[in-house]
Parts: sequence; structure tokens; C-alpha cells
Amino acid sequence: MKKPLLFLSIVLTTFSLCAQPTLTPSNSNPIIGEVVTSYDAPYVSPGNAGANQTWDFSSLSGASAGTYSVVSTASTPSGVNFPNSNMCIHADTNYAYFNANSSSFQYVGLSSDTINMSYSNPQDWLRYPMTFNSSYSDDFAVTFNSMSVQFFRKGIAKVTADAYGTLITPVGTFNNTLRVHTILSYKDSANYMGFPIEIIYGEDEYSWYSPGAHHPLLSISSDTTDGGTPDQYSSYYGLSTGVEKNDIFFSLSIFPNPASSNLHFNINAIENKNIEIQLLNTLGSVVKSSIKEKAHTGNNFFNVLVADLPEGIYLARVIVDGIESATRRVVIIK
Repeated sequence: MKKPLLFLSIVLTTFSLCAQPTLTPSNSNPIIGEVVTSYDAPYVSPGNAGANQTWDFSSLSGASAGTYSVVSTASTPSGVNFPNSNMCIHADTNYAYFNANSSSFQYVGLSSDTINMSYSNPQDWLRYPMTFNSSYSDDFAVTFNSMSVQFFRKGIAKVTADAYGTLITPVGTFNNTLRVHTILSYKDSANYMGFPIEIIYGEDEYSWYSPGAHHPLLSISSDTTDGGTPDQYSSYYGLSTGVEKNDIFFSLSIFPNPASSNLHFNINAIENKNIEIQLLNTLGSVVKSSIKEKAHTGNNFFNVLVADLPEGIYLARVIVDGIESATRRVVIIK
């Protein structure tokens, strides 16, 4: 029996070494309601390309740059200006708008205190499916105003999944990660009081993704303006969590999770409120909505049937008196 067992061991080891991660909409698009902590860190070499790499960045020392939230476009102050967007990444007063769909994750614009940019030709941040050696080029364009001057931006993104393997960051060790190398080249053009203005930008970024994480685990960037000295930096990210506003209820628990037939919600309410529970898919679409029920002060138990839903990751949203009050990631299995 030793030889068959040895052969089986070799086969399994070879399979493990050759297994390649594949990014898809369901395992990579952000999920509305999640919150991610980011950490700024010094620039480091991105390491080698190729198969079965190990990148050890555990010694990165970073200070928390804050958190960003994934929210619905409709819930943002300028959402009406981005009709092609179905989700937004929000940090402080900055809103980055995206279209997460079945074939790509597109950047469609930006809104802040000082600028609004709605792309006429969006930029594909990721195209699906994406695995080792996948590559594409994508043109993008936007017209925007800055300091009362109208600028025209045109550029191209060249994206290659150039490596996969194990990533180690201060947050933890992540097996089966895919490294995506993005090179952006773009130009802003304008005419100010009869004088032409032209600014040329370059961005060179490596980002690591793991199927199921729904956000990058690490990014290493080098940016230039008009060929000047590069601005180089790294960012790594904590694990995402749900959003909860505890001024409406004391606690929320969902069980079992993963679930195959029913999800049970235990809501400890502060006062009598109307409760509605929604389940959203990874594109942010509501796939199931419970009837509105009255929650009383104290523990309240609600049941949601999920046996008819496909296997996958969903977001459970609790709406209290018409206000989105909490979200949790749930998993449906068969």
C-alpha cells in the first residue's frame, strides 16, 4: 500500500501547488453594508511575479488611515449624478462610485467637497473571471471642473494578473491570493484664458485579492505627475465587518450562519419599532424581503426562509421604521 499512498500524496501536493485562485463577481465585488479598515504604510518592493509565490509583508508598520464603507448609491448626497452606479465606497467626505455587475467592477466617478467627476467612459477595475495570466486594456474618459476650469481626462488602464500564492500581512496569512498589476496612463487637458494646459499622470499599482474577501488585502503603489519624483506608498486592509447603529437596538444575532433552510434573527430592541429584514446578493439587489413586523422592547425573534435561494454570500439588512439600521454577512449552503 505504500506506493499507492505515496503516489496519492504526490498528486495531492501537486494539485495544491497548482491550484489557481479565480476572481468572480460573487467572490470579489464589494458588498453593500461592509466596513473595511485601511492602514497606511511605507513603500516596499512588490516582490516576484509567477506561480506559487509567497509574499511576506508581516513587518509592514502602518497607522490606521480610518475606515471606508460600502453603501448604496441612492443613499449618498450626489448619487443622482451617477445613474450608472449601483454602489459607492464612502470615506469621510469622499464618495467613489462603482458599477458592480456580472462581467466587471467599474469605476464610474467621484464626488467630494471640491470636485465631481462622472465618467463618460468608465474604467474597468476588474474584469471577470480573472485568474493567473488574465490581462486586458481599457480606455476611460471623464470631463470635470476644477477651480472653475473645465478639464478633459483620457487614459488607458493595462491590467494583468501576474502572480498567485500566499500573502502575509500584519492582519494575517492569506492563502490562494491573486496579484493584479494595474498600470494607468492618463492626461488632463484644459484651456485657461487662451493658454493650453496639459498634465500627464502615471500610476503603477500591485493589489492582492483573495476570493471571498470582497476587497483588496494589500496595495503597493507608485504614482507620478509629469514624470516627476514618484509618490510611493503601501496600504493594507483589515477584514470587513457589518454596519450596525446601536441607538435603535441593543444587539442583533443571526443563526445558523451558514444556513441552508432558515435564518433566525434575534433582535434585542430598545423600544417598540417596525422591523423589516432584507437579503441582498453581492450586486446589492434585494432578493428577499420579509413582511414588516412589530418589534417590542426586549428580545424579538424573526425567521426568514432561505431554502429557495442559490448557494452563496448574501447581506442581511435590518430596516427599523424605514431606516437601514444594521447589516450582517450571511452564507447560504446546500
